[in-house]
Amino acid sequence: MYVLDTNVIIYFLKGDEGVKNILMEAFFAAPIFVSSVTEIELLAYPRLTAEEETTINSFLNGCVLVPVDSRVARLAAVLKRDYGLGLADSIIAATAATTHSTLATRNITDFKYAYRPQKSDNSNRCPHCCNNVVRYITNCYAKCYAARYT
Repeated sequence: MYVLDTNVIIYFLKGDEGVKNILMEAFFAAPIFVSSVTEIELLAYPRLTAEEETTINSFLNGCVLVPVDSRVARLAAVLKRDYGLGLADSIIAATAATTHSTLATRNITDFKYAYRPQKSDNSNRCPHCCNNVVRYITNCYAKCYAARYT
């Protein structure tokens, strides 16, 4: 399962072959999740034409749209506070965590601090449960924070 960052959808809709091939496989394998924040980002482009809006809406109709509920909001707040992510990126990352999905993005630098340890010491271990190294926002990290903030 995947949560798509806004930039992946933009590359897909522009016909990027690499993204297109990967997403076409993903669409047949499992549900594709899209945060409602991504929906806003796609549809809020100031020079969006009617044709582009139709294309975006058609694409989104094939995805599972995930609203920002309290669970996503609370985890997004933790990610924004702890890792300094922007608001939209923290919501998209929280959506990936709460749906237990892989975040698909072409902009790794936006998420690198939330998805990879910054140091090799124990400061990147989950302090709330099994003490696993927090490498990605999945498993123990998502469960701990999602459980704590819902």
